[in-house]
Amino acid sequence: MAFSKDNKYLVTATGMPDGFLVVWLLDKTCKPLWFQEIASPVTCVTISPWSSATVCTTGPSTLRLFKYAPPNPLKVVDPVGKRRDYTYTCHAWFEDEGIVASTMEGDVVVIQNGEVKRIIASALPNGHPVHCVVVVSRGFLCAGEDGQMGLFERTYDANLYNPYRAFRTPEGTPITFMSVAPNEETVVLSCSDNTASVFHIANIDIVEPAKGGGAVTGGNAVSGGSVSGAAPSTPTADGAGKTISAGGGDVESVFKQISIGFHSNVITSVSVCIQRPFVVTSSTDHHVRIWNYLRRRTEIDTEFDEDVEAVACHPNGLRLVIAFKYKMRMYSILSRSLHPVHEFPVKSCKEVAFAAGGQHFAASVVTKVFLYDAYTFACLGFLAGHASMVRSISWAMSDQVLITSGYEGAIYFWHVETCKRIAKKDIMIKAVAHSAVRFDEDAQLVVAVGANKIADLGLPEGMTAARTFSTAQHEEKQAKEKEKNTVLPLAKPIPLGLARTQQTNHSRTMSVECCISFSHKCLFLGNTNGQILVYPWPVKEGDQPILTVDAHNAAVSYVVLSHDESFLFTVGDDRSLFVFEVDSKARTAADRRVKAFNHTTFEEVNYVLQHDLEEQHRRIDELVAVNEDLERAQQGELAKMRERMAKVVEQKQRDTVRQLHEHEDRMAYAKAERNTVEAQAQEKGRASEILHLKAAEDLESLYTAKTAAMESAYKALLDEKEDVVVQYENKISSIRKDWEAAKQKMKEDSLDYEAAHKREVAMLVKEKEAQAALGDEKLRLLEEEYEQEIHDCKDYYKRERSLKDEQCEKDALEARSRQQTQEKNDLAIEKLNRELANRNELVARSKVKNKEQEKANDALRLEIDVRIDTITTSEKKMLELKKQTAELDKLRCVLAFKFNELRKEVSPKEEQIRVMHERMKDMEAELEKITNDSDSITRALRAKYEKIQVIKRDVEHSKSLLEGKDILIKGLLRKVAHIASTCEGRAAVYALRDAVEQFITKQDASGQSNSKVIHEFHRQRAYIEKQLSSMAKQTNRREINLSQDNQRKTAENSLLVKEINELRHEKKAVLQTVYTLEGAVQEMQAKLADKTRGTHAGGTGGKSPVPSGAPPIPRPSTAFSKPGASLVSLAKMDAESVAEIIHKVESNNLEMARQQQDLKRLKEFVAHLLSRAKLETAPTQEEVGMYQQIHRDVLGD
Repeated sequence: MAFSKDNKYLVTATGMPDGFLVVWLLDKTCKPLWFQEIASPVTCVTISPWSSATVCTTGPSTLRLFKYAPPNPLKVVDPVGKRRDYTYTCHAWFEDEGIVASTMEGDVVVIQNGEVKRIIASALPNGHPVHCVVVVSRGFLCAGEDGQMGLFERTYDANLYNPYRAFRTPEGTPITFMSVAPNEETVVLSCSDNTASVFHIANIDIVEPAKGGGAVTGGNAVSGGSVSGAAPSTPTADGAGKTISAGGGDVESVFKQISIGFHSNVITSVSVCIQRPFVVTSSTDHHVRIWNYLRRRTEIDTEFDEDVEAVACHPNGLRLVIAFKYKMRMYSILSRSLHPVHEFPVKSCKEVAFAAGGQHFAASVVTKVFLYDAYTFACLGFLAGHASMVRSISWAMSDQVLITSGYEGAIYFWHVETCKRIAKKDIMIKAVAHSAVRFDEDAQLVVAVGANKIADLGLPEGMTAARTFSTAQHEEKQAKEKEKNTVLPLAKPIPLGLARTQQTNHSRTMSVECCISFSHKCLFLGNTNGQILVYPWPVKEGDQPILTVDAHNAAVSYVVLSHDESFLFTVGDDRSLFVFEVDSKARTAADRRVKAFNHTTFEEVNYVLQHDLEEQHRRIDELVAVNEDLERAQQGELAKMRERMAKVVEQKQRDTVRQLHEHEDRMAYAKAERNTVEAQAQEKGRASEILHLKAAEDLESLYTAKTAAMESAYKALLDEKEDVVVQYENKISSIRKDWEAAKQKMKEDSLDYEAAHKREVAMLVKEKEAQAALGDEKLRLLEEEYEQEIHDCKDYYKRERSLKDEQCEKDALEARSRQQTQEKNDLAIEKLNRELANRNELVARSKVKNKEQEKANDALRLEIDVRIDTITTSEKKMLELKKQTAELDKLRCVLAFKFNELRKEVSPKEEQIRVMHERMKDMEAELEKITNDSDSITRALRAKYEKIQVIKRDVEHSKSLLEGKDILIKGLLRKVAHIASTCEGRAAVYALRDAVEQFITKQDASGQSNSKVIHEFHRQRAYIEKQLSSMAKQTNRREINLSQDNQRKTAENSLLVKEINELRHEKKAVLQTVYTLEGAVQEMQAKLADKTRGTHAGGTGGKSPVPSGAPPIPRPSTAFSKPGASLVSLAKMDAESVAEIIHKVESNNLEMARQQQDLKRLKEFVAHLLSRAKLETAPTQEEVGMYQQIHRDVLGD
């Protein structure tokens, strides 16, 4: 399937035999736009980026174009036709709906406008098949077999494309798929060996071609439907058309492999650990990986400089033996790496296997098998007897027997302690090359998998099969077993497929294709088709597999079970590792020898290097110090925040009290105002009562006048009503006339729109009739209401005349109600008028609407004319653009020539660029190593911090236990004291016995409930004691260093004190000299002044201010003598230097005081831990001696 470029369409192709091609419209309905039945399978389908109505499909034998242009039928085009039968692999679109299609025959077909413009024969060197093709702005890239990839440049001539350069991957692995980045700077290549590489297109012009690289030949070309011979393109002087391969050039800088998190080459060995959930794999890609099959992750991935032939993991999961081509080493498994322990002088070792107990391991070297001690690394002996290469090693009978199988067809049993062969159990089948062997101790059966070297027992040569053998050699014993209906060996082997004949680039000869599950009573076999076969065990004649699993895409090379038989591991030649979980419910009730193993107990156990541990402790100490500093800073900030909060709370309280007083004052003022208002209201009430009495008297006097006025007003209203009715009928008649006239005029003016507006006119007519009926109904109701009101008024007036002295107020209210009724009538009349106006507006609106529709039609006609003019203009512009394109092509040729000239000038600098690339790679590798080291250190610190937290929690728990015990003891003491004070005699004895029994019951209950906790505490205490011993050693070393530092600093301080005293004496001497000089200067100034006055008095000028017979002016000495040191210059011995020396002395004293405080805190912490450990349980003599030793080491005597 594929999407269109605008994401509006989706094309899908179904497989055979019901093959259909469907194009979907991706809108709210998601319905198919069109579909077409196809007669041949389709492997690639795409939609044209320039036209969503064009679809291209390629398959093993067809290339089709589908064009959909409704209302025309679907058009199917076969561009190639019957010129040649191709097997198409891929296609891509280029400009003007052109297509580039790749073929298995090595040709690339170029199609444009539904016609074949060119067939590029042998697009890759040596005519290799082309698997994929990708179009870029510069041209197109094609890649295929032998790791070949070529670039063809776009030309705007008859050839369309010319070859530029070709490249080859270092391993020559076939390239199956390519993907180009949107910026067209890089392309990712997917190869058939499950690897991915990155190629930088941006550097394609500066990559140095290989020496002797061949040109990218273009072969024969087909143009315009005829075949014409075209000479292959020749390489240019600047390297165009060259092939960059593994034979020369910097291949690694061209193709950079991407790590995909798994082996990139054939797996050579598999080993499963017993105590830890580890499975170890090795490969010819120089990698050894340790997988955690419970957590589904890679624990360790280590790369070596040479091929890894075999690997074996120690049962405890802490050691690993790796066999290389020229040596064999044992490694310790750390948390994230492997640490070498010992190297064995063994070459060409193909198989290594540890004993189940872990005390020995065996290594096969050609025809011999060497036995080694896993702890002393000593060679215990060797097993010699095979005539050909040993291909399988299996431990049996509680690690007392070793079973080996060789290429010559022999299966031997060896006694491990004596290194001698058990001859009576030998099995020899010369026609079979055994590759795997397993032994069942209970049934005394051997199952072996091997390939026939010659045709035998109905199996052809090279057929791999599984066979079973019995270790019983006497006919009498076999007869007895037959009478007991026991299982005998199979007469016919189980075929597993032809042996692998594909030549691979590795030297692996070992393979394990079988294993036995004793708890599930089944046999697991792997065949050459990648299937896992499960047979019941022991296998009987005619048994068929109870389960077949299609797992791998190639032959199965390893089938291994975990020690608890809960997981099955399979490895195939497709470089993949599968983990199957074996159903625990299928374990037979009769045989449950193997129980599920709890790996969590040993999963967190790891070796740690001593210097790493010391570094982590040092960092923990630094982090603890930083944490203490942060806690102190946090406590200081918390104290400041509390002070600020107290001030804020105090201020809020003062504000609240002040506001409360203000509210109380406002409440008192409001009460006073309320009393004043109540008094005023009472006065107003009395005044209003007086006014109401006066008003009643006035109403009695005016009633007669008002009654007459109302009668006259009633007559006026009747007259007005009649006038309104007449006016209304006139208006209705005029409206009808106007409506009929407007309707007639509309029919005459809009004959073309009569059908469109017929319903609207009918609706308006119905609305008019409804409004007229509504108006008539309202008039009828008004008349009835007026008549009823007149009748009520007459009755009311009669009753009022008889009761006008008693109901004066009722008459006033009645007058008001009549006035309201009159207002209602006025409102009804106004409403009728508004409705008439609305109907008039509707008529006018319909006329305006008709005019607007006419204007819209005129606008549409005008727009059609404008678009026709625009299309004409666009066609003219397209012609101009085509002319400009031709001119640009000419300009491009000129620029290409200049670019080639510039490339020749730049080529001397390519060596410098390559050297700089290498330097950048080294810097990146170093940076990555530094980053990994930093991450590992961070994780280690986090783990140490978690352990510290666990220790803290344990200490707190122990504290709570001690507090509980203190509470129980105190309660017992209180009860004893109470008994002693209140009871006497036997009552005291009985009460004391009950109290002691209750105390013992509580203590036993708490002890039983916390037994596990106490056990864990003892374990943690042992750990803490070890930590304390290490801390004591560190403290001793630190004290020694501190004492040495103190001695050194004391000596420096003594020297500084001496220098300060000497400087003070020198300063005193300098001051005395300065005072003497100042006196001499003053004396000389006085003498000079007297001489000057004498000279002026005698009339002669003095040449010298000092008389000739005067003594010389004394000068201060320039140096001072200092015992044990050189002379110090006076210019340097100023106040600043002296202050600096004094500051240095003070800083040394402060540093010494701080170190003393740190030692004191450490001693207090150790003493506290020791005292708590003593209080928890009564120590033994050994513990007392250990505590005293810790006291002497940490606290001193």
